[in-house]
Amino acid sequence: MSTDRLKPGAALEGSLFLGFLRQLSNCREPLPGDRVGPYRIGSELGRGGSAVVFLADRVDGAFRHQVALKWLRCDRPVPGGREMLARERELLSSLDHPYIARLIDGGETGDGQLWFAIDYVAGESIDHHARGLDLAARLQLVTCVCLAVHHAHDHGLIHGDIKPANVRVDERGRPRLLDFGIARLDSADGGCPYGFTPDYASPEQRRGEALSAASDIWQLGRLLVKLTEGMKVPADLRAISRRAMASLPQARYPSAAAMAADLDAWLGDRPVVAHEGGIVYRFGKRLRRNRAASVVSLSALLFMLGGSFWFAGQMAAERDMARLQAERAEAALVQMETALSQAHWHQREAMTCERQAPWSP
Repeated sequence: MSTDRLKPGAALEGSLFLGFLRQLSNCREPLPGDRVGPYRIGSELGRGGSAVVFLADRVDGAFRHQVALKWLRCDRPVPGGREMLARERELLSSLDHPYIARLIDGGETGDGQLWFAIDYVAGESIDHHARGLDLAARLQLVTCVCLAVHHAHDHGLIHGDIKPANVRVDERGRPRLLDFGIARLDSADGGCPYGFTPDYASPEQRRGEALSAASDIWQLGRLLVKLTEGMKVPADLRAISRRAMASLPQARYPSAAAMAADLDAWLGDRPVVAHEGGIVYRFGKRLRRNRAASVVSLSALLFMLGGSFWFAGQMAAERDMARLQAERAEAALVQMETALSQAHWHQREAMTCERQAPWSP
């Protein structure tokens, strides 16, 4: 028999396939009531591409706690599933964020089956929860998810499968990001070997290219579009989703935190970076954000302008009056000088006539 891990032309003779067969023969999913580590298996919560998740209760007497326990599924196993589960458990151990389901425990059974337990989020998927919410509340949920994704990116982790089913809202109204099953480190090469959700996969992910933080940002944009379907979406929000879902990764937001900041800016009626508006756009945002202060400021400005115009009018009127009075005074002076001149002329004429008259006794 060939020692090749997967012998070309004779795949069924390769050691990889034979190892998979051995793993398949040993695989057995736990049943309700079975004990796995300190937990007792309850109902099944769901099945993914390679794993099944059970609701489980801690029963070792240390404390009472419900968890979501993840186990490799045996009805449709995939090669490399054990390695994938081990890697997901390792990646989750590095994350600690209020909007990410927390890794609680993990282990291996006596027959070599891996498992791990995370916080059980008793709630519903984010799209179902959002049905009764207004636009602002939906955007707040997406903002929280952006912050969770940014935390994962800060730890070098790309989620790769952000969709409504992987974000559940707990009883306190907090979204919790789940299922890092196809996540990978951002230093890893190549595309994801474990599949993805086509409707929420970025263009480069569908092409089989390497995942990056930009891939998750595209999926966040897609989640935003999903949660606002059927609503009247303002131009600013359309600009945010367009930037997040740009075809070219480099044209998207530089980080999930930057997208969260733009959503928060819209919620606070501040200028949105994705809108790329000019001074009129920013001034309009400022007026709407500070309506009361703007009314007072505008009133004060109008009062000042009105006062300035009134003062200028008064000055002009007084100037005109002074000029008119000066003109009248000047005209009176001219008339007086003319009268004096005429009187003087008449006096000289009289004296001249008197000298020229003949003498008589």
